Amino acid sequence: MKSFIAIWGILGLITLSESATYGQNTESNARNERVAAPVVYQDLMLIVSTKAGVAAIDFDKAIEKGITYRYRFCPTDSVEEQCGTGKVFEKYRRFQNMIGATRLVDDGSQLWIEADEIRLEWSFGGPDRGWVYYSPENTRVQIASSKKFAELQLSRFAHPNK
Repeated sequence: MKSFIAIWGILGLITLSESATYGQNTESNARNERVAAPVVYQDLMLIVSTKAGVAAIDFDKAIEKGITYRYRFCPTDSVEEQCGTGKVFEKYRRFQNMIGATRLVDDGSQLWIEADEIRLEWSFGGPDRGWVYYSPENTRVQIASSKKFAELQLSRFAHPNK
């Protein structure tokens, strides 16, 4: 049974839990909840490993409510890397209800870091930081200095369950 617990406040609707399950195998539910991890952009990159491969994600320039990034991706079944760029940002429209509470509605946000076959959910934390969300059973996220972005041997970070 899935339920929503939400609070209306000055900033609008805040969801505290979207998948709380009460009285049903809570140990299994705890294992399947996503992890939220803070990310500081300056001089750091994320190394993300899944069964699909390994990606190095280096954050670049702050944009309005977001960040640009570049990536290198090495698929599990190949040694040939793919490279690319992307951006993530939050874009919401604000509506006030009759009692003055604000409701936020998505207005074209890009909330997924995409590095070829690897996707990682993201949210804005400030111009120099954000959050990523993942399931540790399927995805491993590590940090490293971005100074070695181009030279880093991605195969060293291969997912152990490939």
